[in-house]
Amino acid sequence: MKVKAGQLPTDVLKFIEDPDPLQGEDIIIEKDNGEIVGVIIQPEAYRYFIAKAEEQEDQIDAALNEKYTPQSKTLDDFSSSEIDPSILPVDVQNELYDFYEFLVKKHDLNKHRKGIDIEDIIPRKVNAFEPLRRESIYDR
Repeated sequence: MKVKAGQLPTDVLKFIEDPDPLQGEDIIIEKDNGEIVGVIIQPEAYRYFIAKAEEQEDQIDAALNEKYTPQSKTLDDFSSSEIDPSILPVDVQNELYDFYEFLVKKHDLNKHRKGIDIEDIIPRKVNAFEPLRRESIYDR
């Protein structure tokens, strides 16, 4: 969520723009009973935390990525009896089919199956652009 600076009370905005070094730069928002409901941090701290989170995500992604090995099976290695979606629960089968459709759309395979249509790639002659006239835009 984003909030415009003008929407904040002026005293809170002053704390954000000109933090008191003795009180700290962060602003903790709490209820009367001391329960914390939010925190406002400085832009530098926000960028730092986002960068650290991205680093952590990259490390997790790197750990999860499996490296290709020549011994890995490919689709050609499977016979039709090895891949049997019917042994999976129905919701998992639906997920598998959904993912298959996603891959087909992602790689635009339906278009490539019928070959390249030359009409799609050759330049076409189009009519010259006629600028709109002010009178036709505002004519009622």
